[in-house]
Amino acid sequence: MNITLTTVVPSPRQLAWQQTQYYGFIHFGINTMTDREWGFGNEPTMLFDPQKLDADKWVQQMKVGQMQGVILTCKHHDGFCLWSSTTTDYSVKTAPWKAGEGDLVKEVSQACQKYVLKRSHCIITMSNNGNLGGRAQALVIEFAGEKTHYFNGGMIARRRTVRM
Repeated sequence: MNITLTTVVPSPRQLAWQQTQYYGFIHFGINTMTDREWGFGNEPTMLFDPQKLDADKWVQQMKVGQMQGVILTCKHHDGFCLWSSTTTDYSVKTAPWKAGEGDLVKEVSQACQKYVLKRSHCIITMSNNGNLGGRAQALVIEFAGEKTHYFNGGMIARRRTVRM
């Protein structure tokens, strides 16, 4: 089969991604409290208590900036989950923020619905602190299963780490 530029056609999903054009990326977590780009997974959950956090305002400003979508890093390499995970205690459920009842993923998702922005979610399955003990896949399944009710089709992106 001879493939040329005229025979390559994007899938509907690829085309929708390209038409979105301008996303905001929220990279916020426990390492924000330590002023580090990447945490090591040994930061105590007690540090996560952002009293002035306003997810609605974040998303509103993205809308004002003419962004058409939002990507939230829900768990980065440090292992801290921005939702109350049943797979690990290294999450907002053991943090003082909102007395352990907070769910930043839900707040951002609700704000995206309010301001009519697409939303995607990034989960890094690798954890520097090893708190998942080989349960990274279980974490992704938990996230996809328990959180889809307010994502309404938001994409869950999973980046794989390839070691050579």
